Amino acid sequence: ALTDNQSPLFWPNPAETDLHMHPQTENVHLWDMQGRLLLKGQGNYLSLEGIPSGTYVLQLRVAGQSHKKLLIKL
Repeated sequence: ALTDNQSPLFWPNPAETDLHMHPQTENVHLWDMQGRLLLKGQGNYLSLEGIPSGTYVLQLRVAGQSHKKLLIKL
């Protein structure tokens, strides 16, 4: 099982334009703090271009497990 003390689920955080995810990432969703879905992606890379600065919830499915983490966009 994947735990937070192994390799990171995503980086960098805070992020400016690009987000890289764990190699076993199956899909990713980016939500604003009002619960609106802003981006969906698959694989281990997500472009944050066009996303305003702020705090977001990043939902990742990695190796069959779902994770929700806060992401700060600069």
